[in-house]
Amino acid sequence: ETQQAVNLLAQLDSGVFELQIPFFTSAGFSTALLAMEPDGHGAGGEPGRGKSGFSLLFMLDLEHFGHTRIDAHISDNELRAVFFVDNERSVQIIRQELFGFREILLALGYSNLHLAAKPLKDLPADKQEKFAALAAGALSSIHLLDMKA
Repeated sequence: ETQQAVNLLAQLDSGVFELQIPFFTSAGFSTALLAMEPDGHGAGGEPGRGKSGFSLLFMLDLEHFGHTRIDAHISDNELRAVFFVDNERSVQIIRQELFGFREILLALGYSNLHLAAKPLKDLPADKQEKFAALAAGALSSIHLLDMKA
């Protein structure tokens, strides 16, 4: 119920919209977290030009793959995504699969692509903060209670 209330507030403010996606793995049930935020910028990153894009944060923890964080931006025919994972083996697996993923995206009509895989320790501090807020279920841009001293 809290997530639904926060998402309603986000829609009123054109803010971040969060989804919890439950799924089953061999280790049992898990949850992926997704945060979507309209960026208010169109083509070329300029406000008010073209269609707006979305910034996406995707968070998933898998037993044998490790902590995975995806920082992405999507608009018209553009997709930028950086996969951050916490072990080197997982980074290498993702890097091996990026070519095939790129081919699929090109076939779907995306023409401007930037895909990368990096160790989780390279996740920028501002994104670490946003992922921490996502994990806690509290959006950093919405304050349900303001207290003044």
